[in-house]
Amino acid sequence: MDVSTFAGSGSPGYGEGTGMSAKFDTPWGIATDGSKLYVTEQGNHRIRQLDGAGTSSTLVGASGPGYADGSAASARLKTPTGI
Repeated sequence: MDVSTFAGSGSPGYGEGTGMSAKFDTPWGIATDGSKLYVTEQGNHRIRQLDGAGTSSTLVGASGPGYADGSAASARLKTPTGI
């Protein structure tokens, strides 16, 4: 079995993008709906989404840890793990 990087630069940080131009910080949980991947990201306190081309986007979570209900862009999470 071959293993290859689908998305992420290998350096911790935050950055939307495709393939190696995306950045993640402590990705933890992963799930799929059959067409997209969903990744919990502890370091950036967000849930990210990856499409079939490896393009990442933030699904839920604002910058920084916290606990706050709200729209997907304004809700706050603290070190999400499972999804």
